[in-house]
Amino acid sequence: MQPRPDLKVAADVLVAHGVPAGDRESYQVWVEGKVPDFVLEVASPSTAAYDERDKKELYERLGVGEYWLYAPMSDGLHDRPLLGFRLTAAGTYACQVGRHGPGQALALASPCRGLELHFDGERLRLRDPAEGAYILSILELDAAWREALERLEAEAEARQAAEWRAQTEARARQAVESRAQVAEERIQIEARAWQAAEDQVAELEAKLKASKDSR
Repeated sequence: MQPRPDLKVAADVLVAHGVPAGDRESYQVWVEGKVPDFVLEVASPSTAAYDERDKKELYERLGVGEYWLYAPMSDGLHDRPLLGFRLTAAGTYACQVGRHGPGQALALASPCRGLELHFDGERLRLRDPAEGAYILSILELDAAWREALERLEAEAEARQAAEWRAQTEARARQAVESRAQVAEERIQIEARAWQAAEDQVAELEAKLKASKDSR
């Protein structure tokens, strides 16, 4: 595949299946050996017409499987915030028809990614139809990570407190058992002393009786 300077374009987001990951200053089709499978452009009122016409024609000529246009300010896309085009067997783009997803969000399917692109009235989101859940954004991932970390720290503190209570209770139980053992030993000593005293009294009484009998 030879370089084509006349076909040079920089996509806002692209996905090329089967291409090794790595840092690149730009994605060069003639270097990588394949065109992207998925391209998404973020349009503004000043670029929407160019993105919808010229870039669409270029990506179609290159054979990009899916081309998506997202316009947060939808003035230039006929008041549509999201447009999708999929390459047909004839090599031309067919416009994708959206549907209303969860919460009445505009949803279009991307077979290339196995996901759905949703516009909820405020932002573009990716949804996994198999999981029935949105793909978390960087901010949401960071918030979820912090929440999980705080939960782990709280669980660790609770576990440490429980272990401390268990150790304290074990020491208290051991002290009670030690005192009970000391008390038991004292009772046994007193019992032996009482028995010895009783034995001495009985012996004295026997001697006294024998003395009386011998008179």
